[in-house]
Amino acid sequence: MAVAVPLFLAGAYVAWWVLPNAVRLLTEFTPSGATNIIDAQTYLGFVMRIMLAFGIAFLLPVDMVALNFAGVGTAATWRKSWRWAVLLSFVFAAVVTPTPDAITMLAIAIPTSALYFLALGVCVIHDRRVDRRRVAAGLPRLDGTMADEPDAATGTA
Repeated sequence: MAVAVPLFLAGAYVAWWVLPNAVRLLTEFTPSGATNIIDAQTYLGFVMRIMLAFGIAFLLPVDMVALNFAGVGTAATWRKSWRWAVLLSFVFAAVVTPTPDAITMLAIAIPTSALYFLALGVCVIHDRRVDRRRVAAGLPRLDGTMADEPDAATGTA
């Protein structure tokens, strides 16, 4: 929880940073000679949806680390699926951004992908600690090998 709030606020800040370009781009679709009238309720709803979408996107690492700490997913699983994570990050960014410009999409996809790899690093550190504890207790490592067998990740016993 201590990390979730700052990450959500960071996502909301990125949305606030991107928002002027998004509004400018959307209002450029107004034909010349016409007036674009946006009421306050519609505009505020738009702003809140954008900030919420960006904030939720920045919470991905919290979910990953929570699942890892709960023992549901290992760092090896997250490492194998990094390509899917990056692809889904870009698809999510394309869906939640209301504008057709690439800048807004990249503003959410690149930080989300970077946060995925940061969370992967936290998961790797946690799994190494768990492996050391399991080996000390005489239990198999997370990958199923015993302490006298070579470790699948490093090749050492």
